[in-house]
Amino acid sequence: MNQFVKWVAICAFATVAAVATGCGGARVEGRTLTNGPPGHFTIRNSSPFEVCYIHISPSSYTQWGPDWLGPSETLLNVSRSFDINEGAYDIRFDDCHQRVIFQRWGVEIHDGDTIEFHESIIEPRR
Repeated sequence: MNQFVKWVAICAFATVAAVATGCGGARVEGRTLTNGPPGHFTIRNSSPFEVCYIHISPSSYTQWGPDWLGPSETLLNVSRSFDINEGAYDIRFDDCHQRVIFQRWGVEIHDGDTIEFHESIIEPRR
């Protein structure tokens, strides 16, 4: 009976750990964890659109992560830098009404990249 209780406790812990880490990665202090090395990149918004929400998630995830901007922070003709592990990410920008302005899947982000958003295009620059 003790072995069974121990096994149930281990399974329960493993389940909670998997859910807490998003089943393969987690966002910790602004950094989405992937298998890539740590990096730093910048998003520059030179479009006429005010970006109020930025969602960045590893391309292997099926759902968008939380907003990466602060509660009253927006991007309009400005840049914002983030710490993130290098890898392939899906990126989405929303306006202040939470409508999608732009999204792109499979964007390769490397340390030092600047992601330029203007009109209807998003381009990583190295």
